[in-house]
Amino acid sequence: MTRGVYGLRCPITKEIRYVGQAKDIERRFKWHTSNRWSRYGDGRFTAWIADLRKQGLKPICETLQVVEIGDLKKVEFLLIAAYELVGQADLNFIATTKPKKYRKSHTCWELPVT
Repeated sequence: MTRGVYGLRCPITKEIRYVGQAKDIERRFKWHTSNRWSRYGDGRFTAWIADLRKQGLKPICETLQVVEIGDLKKVEFLLIAAYELVGQADLNFIATTKPKKYRKSHTCWELPVT
């Protein structure tokens, strides 16, 4: 069981299409790629998974960062923003236009400088 922030990479383009956080990344990945997710997930995300399935493929799940439970949302937000800056994580909400309730609680976070 790995806790942290993960990315779902397209097996065709090799780009990170989605960034998420979970207390158990392996379990979350199984849920994302199960038929149960299609009833609850975002339309673009489920369409992508369905398209991959038709081709006999599934996303590649990568642990981007192992994180303490209290920092999951913060690190997820920062990694979504970082991937969006390079044109990836297109299945996430745009980090700078998150709903006000989410954005308001995260205004003190800054992108890491490399």
